[in-house]
Amino acid sequence: MNREFSGDIFKTVQEILVQGGIEAGEARAEANLIITEISGLRIEEILAGKTISDNAESKILDIARRRAETGAPIQHLLGFAYFMDDKFYVNKDVLIPRPETELLVRAAVDIIRQNLTTEAFSGTVNVLDIGTGTGCIPIEISKALPDVPMELMGVDISTDALRVAIKNMEALGEQRRVIFRKSDIFKGLRPIDKFDIIVSNPPYIP
Repeated sequence: MNREFSGDIFKTVQEILVQGGIEAGEARAEANLIITEISGLRIEEILAGKTISDNAESKILDIARRRAETGAPIQHLLGFAYFMDDKFYVNKDVLIPRPETELLVRAAVDIIRQNLTTEAFSGTVNVLDIGTGTGCIPIEISKALPDVPMELMGVDISTDALRVAIKNMEALGEQRRVIFRKSDIFKGLRPIDKFDIIVSNPPYIP
């Protein structure tokens, strides 16, 4: 059964998060994210009186309580994170893509564009991402340069992380140019593997 909500649902979720020790500004942003993603409605629609199902409300409150009680990243609880406007699947096996990592993607894209007409690149551009995690870096480089002949490889020592990367690659339709391989940095690569650009945003926490 559906019932109408006002802005009270936002207040309730924010209070749960703040009581769990989350700073007020962050709690507000996370409350908006949880409610809109789970309900499928925009904030303006909810404030205007659009209905949220009881099932969605229950899930919203459950996620808010788990966030407050465990301190787990909201992205892990929701199962995804946004990166360069795309939705990437995430779980405990990978670090969450950070906005700062977009700078690395843009830098790599700029270098490729600037060198396409020089002798630096001849034919297919080969890119390696070390410690690929979610696969967001090679996937987004590929998406940014759809008309450039490229082959992109992401490597990771974690099989579980590679499963996440492959899932993201398939969801975003980049199977044609992006591949993933298990490797401890360069150890799993073949002597014939050569790269024009090597990028990495390695893990910075245990």
